[in-house]
Amino acid sequence: FWVPRLPIDMSNLRRVMLMIWIFQSTSAVVGILQVYFPGHFTPAISTVILDQGKAYVKGLQYQNAYGEVVFRAMGLSDIPGGAGSAGFYAVLFGTAFMLTSRKRMGRMLAVGTMVAGLAAIFLSHVRASLVMLVASAAVLVVVLAIRRARVRAARPAWRRYEAGTLIRLVAVLGVVAFFGFTWAVAVGGGSVIERFSTLAPADAGTVYHQNRGHFIEASIEDLLPEYPLGAGLGRWGMMNHYFGDNSNPNTSMIWAEEQFTAWLVDGGVPLIVVYLYAIWVTGMFAFRLSLARIDPELAILAAVICAYDVGAVLLCLDYPLFGGQSGMEFWMINAVLFAAAASRGQQNSDQTPAR
Repeated sequence: FWVPRLPIDMSNLRRVMLMIWIFQSTSAVVGILQVYFPGHFTPAISTVILDQGKAYVKGLQYQNAYGEVVFRAMGLSDIPGGAGSAGFYAVLFGTAFMLTSRKRMGRMLAVGTMVAGLAAIFLSHVRASLVMLVASAAVLVVVLAIRRARVRAARPAWRRYEAGTLIRLVAVLGVVAFFGFTWAVAVGGGSVIERFSTLAPADAGTVYHQNRGHFIEASIEDLLPEYPLGAGLGRWGMMNHYFGDNSNPNTSMIWAEEQFTAWLVDGGVPLIVVYLYAIWVTGMFAFRLSLARIDPELAILAAVICAYDVGAVLLCLDYPLFGGQSGMEFWMINAVLFAAAASRGQQNSDQTPAR
């Protein structure tokens, strides 16, 4: 409600995405260094993680390529595996600047951060980040392919600007996949292959059910009949950890491993419906904007944000994304895109898609 009403233009949109990209790329690089040099770049582990017990903490460690035991790459966070999220942003937002930068050095730097981001994902051992990235990359390729088919009717200057966008994107993604994985294995050793090979043996539905699907199944069978309109605020996650009254069995903690359970606990079925509708409207705006006859740079950034939206929704199946800073980032990024499009629409009202 606040950000879309700010006087934001394309330069502001680029600046916001640039700040996120720089921070997350730095976090990804730090995550790689943590596995390269165990103990030198590792921050203090979150007390919430340590309180889970030694066996749990030990499960967040693995042996790197040099035979040393390391934590899953944390990056600039205090949670083992935190570099996985940073790697996702580094790759996806790096794609945006690789496609829009007019300077060769800028494009090379973007590709470099994309390689580092993918390596950080592998070294974090967070499979959900890889699945999210693959899905987002596929959406981005499809959206740009559709736009390429439509841009023939646009201005000649725009056609020249976007002529090699799709080919360059596919080629760079292939290069990033090869070097990112190779680098991760060289640093993380066979543990990386062993961890991510678990995604291959069975179909996606079986793999998901074994790891996260059973939590949703339990929520539908147990929590939904008991709390169709929600169980009340502060019943799960850090809100419960800090402020919950677990001495009362009527307000005790409820475990929420993924977003749908969190929504069900907080507001029941109405909250799930309303929130999904809000996400749908948001994602569709980015999709329509990416295909509109507008400035190619704005369209490409919209396509990247559309791909990001799809990845974020998929990540809801893994953890409560909208219960923390990742959720705030989602709404802020999309709000900035909306404001930038509105600003451009005031300047070129005949070129902006209907709201």
